[in-house]
Amino acid sequence: MRTGRTSDLLLGLTLCASLTGEMLDASQAEAADVPRPANSVVRSYGDGWDCAPGFRQVEERCEKIKLPTNGYYTDSPFGAGWDCEHGYRVGGGGCVEITVPEHGFLNGARYGDEWYCERGYRKSRDNCFAIDLPENAYLSASSYTKGWDCERGFREVENKCVAIIIPPNAHAIDSAYTSGWDCNRGFVNGRTGCDALKVPPAAHLAPSGTEWQCNRGFRQHGQECAAVALPANAFLSDTNVGRGWECKRPYRQRRDTCVNTN
Repeated sequence: MRTGRTSDLLLGLTLCASLTGEMLDASQAEAADVPRPANSVVRSYGDGWDCAPGFRQVEERCEKIKLPTNGYYTDSPFGAGWDCEHGYRVGGGGCVEITVPEHGFLNGARYGDEWYCERGYRKSRDNCFAIDLPENAYLSASSYTKGWDCERGFREVENKCVAIIIPPNAHAIDSAYTSGWDCNRGFVNGRTGCDALKVPPAAHLAPSGTEWQCNRGFRQHGQECAAVALPANAFLSDTNVGRGWECKRPYRQRRDTCVNTN
């Protein structure tokens, strides 16, 4: 009895698969028989059709795309169906040659600037002009500004590179927007140059080189370093904030003392 049920089930599955295959074949045949206009192809997915490359759909037909000189067909179903070759841009319904001035070169961009100037030349409107490089200057990477920067130790003054006068205890820096020099470590910018930083007793020069910090066991009070008053059952802390000490365990701070609350 059990074997008979199994046989019936297998027979039913076989018939179902056969019917499904017939329906798929019929659907595919029907899709293939759908009327298509000339110069079209059946879609690789879904139903319907698309125009073949080089053609564009107009209502229910595929019309030949008029390819301009120096243009090529694209695979995208959107847009005009063509684009311009390298060295040309879309304009006036066709491909217009990009005018590159002397000492310029194409950069391949589709939008914005289509050409750059060679090194040593600066872009101005539609031309590349030679950069007038002053003494003690070097060519910069930008072709839109003046195209040069002053060497280290010089700064720009009226399109020239003038030597920077560096005061004692200072050194030249690369910044073109400051004085061109900075004070050495341990010195600060004063009225006439670089003045020595006054470091009080029990203090040391901070890593910045322009400030000082109190040594361990001392705390800053104004411009001096005062010794930390360490109460009983306390130890010096490593932080520069607070009282400068902490209570040992199991003691707790109570005002300026450490008490055992257990």
